[in-house]
Amino acid sequence: MKSTPTRVAPQIERYGGVDVLFFLETSLISKDTSQEHLTRIANAYPVDERMIALPDLHFKVKNFVPSGMTIPIRGGFTSLLLGPNNDGIGSVKIRLSKSLSDSDIDNVFKALKQRVVMFRRDENLINQNTLADIFQGNVADWVTPLGFDTSVLKRFEDQGVTKCFDNLDDVLVLFPDQRPARLPDFVPGHDILERGPKTLGVLDGTSHFIELFKLNECMNPTVCSQLDVQTNDLMFMVHAGSGDIGLLSHRHYLLPFGALYEEGTQHFQKAYDAFAVTANYGFANRLFLYAMIRDALQETLGNNLLDFEIISDLPHDYLQKQGDTYLHRKGATRLLSKLYYPDDEVLKQTGIPYLFPSRMGGSAYLIHHPEGQPVSFETVSHGAGRLLSKNDAVEQFTAESALNAVGTAIKIFRYGQDEIGGQHPSAFKDMDVVMSILQEYDLARTIAKFESVAALKA
Repeated sequence: MKSTPTRVAPQIERYGGVDVLFFLETSLISKDTSQEHLTRIANAYPVDERMIALPDLHFKVKNFVPSGMTIPIRGGFTSLLLGPNNDGIGSVKIRLSKSLSDSDIDNVFKALKQRVVMFRRDENLINQNTLADIFQGNVADWVTPLGFDTSVLKRFEDQGVTKCFDNLDDVLVLFPDQRPARLPDFVPGHDILERGPKTLGVLDGTSHFIELFKLNECMNPTVCSQLDVQTNDLMFMVHAGSGDIGLLSHRHYLLPFGALYEEGTQHFQKAYDAFAVTANYGFANRLFLYAMIRDALQETLGNNLLDFEIISDLPHDYLQKQGDTYLHRKGATRLLSKLYYPDDEVLKQTGIPYLFPSRMGGSAYLIHHPEGQPVSFETVSHGAGRLLSKNDAVEQFTAESALNAVGTAIKIFRYGQDEIGGQHPSAFKDMDVVMSILQEYDLARTIAKFESVAALKA
């Protein structure tokens, strides 16, 4: 597969008087109502110039806006066009002094399951002082005790802090005194001081996972060398979000269709700041997960672990301010160019890398865009995406058929809390087609291909 772009122009269609730029082919449009929703969005909101439809465009019943969209709104934002803020995917490169055996993989993932929890914990993971530091964005006070230098946050969007707050009271006033009416029943409570210590180091959704990959092919030797990606390297991918804190802010500030939190108003500032607190927390959740992966590796492999490096941590459900415009990124990852990293010896050459997933047991590609793609607001789809909704896939495929389709080349470790038939490979878009599209439209450039080894799923 080529690693250089051909710069095909996106297809432009008008929806409700707004240009929608489709960075995908007809074969990648899901069998759902995504396009109907585009017209409703364009008619209801002050879209700034254009909306972006990315290759993983598809509609999830639980959301109003299709996934795989970047929607710029003038002068304000609405949580209706977002999910809980700061769902994201991160990756960690590891280097070992030995090859992983089947028993090594079993031991590593057993150790992971002992540390990582689905949805929420029964007991607190941290104390209230650490929680306050996370909410307030005081990264130096909690990142170092976790075993990381704060320099790792250069690999995070917004360096792992969306906004800093002077004190905890400034945070608490942003969240509800009473339970939001639309908060799902499965969330035990609405007090962020009670919920916060229990949803760190968790996989907070049935589509979230931790997956291990091995390098299959270096497709751009120059960039592999710059990023120090070598033949026997492994990569962990982590998909996780902001847990109960994200659900609380999203549901508390959920507006009726067509309404906005308009910039400059009191209600806007509270809603915007609550989403920033949630973003701070989402970055923290994934950093705790990286620490748990590191600790599991050290426990099971000891001195055989030679290197552990966070490659990137990039949200795909995220509220991003850009001038007077608010980018609502739903399933859209921002590939920051090298211009954002003038002081980083590596990233000033490559831009931020991103490990791009396909499906359970499928291949993943390390991608980047050193110059950036301004037409798409520098965004790229966060994965290959679905052809069938999860509900439709569950109706069509059994758990046994899904696992058989994945095959024996990958080990699947589960919590037993999801209908795994929804992860059948046939429910997802063809990865080779998607990767070709990313390059043809110059959304991203490939660095290396990785093959799945094992996955921890709901």
